[in-house]
Amino acid sequence: MPAIDPHRLALQLDNLRSQSAEPDQIARFVQDLVEEYAGLDKSSVPAVPAPILRSIRAALHPLGQPKVISEALWKGGLPDLRLLAAGLLARLEDSEVAATAERWAGQHVSIEIVRELGGRGLSGWRHADPVGFLVQIGRWLEDRKRRSHVLAVYALRARLKDTDFEDLPSVLGLIKGRLVGVRGE
Repeated sequence: MPAIDPHRLALQLDNLRSQSAEPDQIARFVQDLVEEYAGLDKSSVPAVPAPILRSIRAALHPLGQPKVISEALWKGGLPDLRLLAAGLLARLEDSEVAATAERWAGQHVSIEIVRELGGRGLSGWRHADPVGFLVQIGRWLEDRKRRSHVLAVYALRARLKDTDFEDLPSVLGLIKGRLVGVRGE
């Protein structure tokens, strides 16, 4: 990983913000950034320093087509790209984001990525449709797949931390007797 030059990083992020290219080209630009700051570490854990990932996430946020860009980032395969893709899902407010999060969580990714999917990734939908969100959590808790349970736990955890959350009885009803053995892997 090169030394972080704040001025150079700012220029790179300005270049990212000004991208009007196709989502695949944006994803390639981000992948180049990630590879540069990760030092080409292609391990299964994120390698880019958290402040740089936050800066890249902030630069991606105002760009259009969040679903398509997040899919393109996810296809890049690197853990850092997948964290960014998961975070970009936060801009989506429809229930389709749940299917994407579930599909991605089931792809043998790190627990850190599942946490991002359940927390930040589902936040837009969680706020737009709190009832539908809790219904989906119930489905994941009933599912036989362990990753669905883990995703549900992280999503519930994020919901419980929301300042506008007031429906504890519904959450308690969802988890009663269902969370045996879910430790966060």
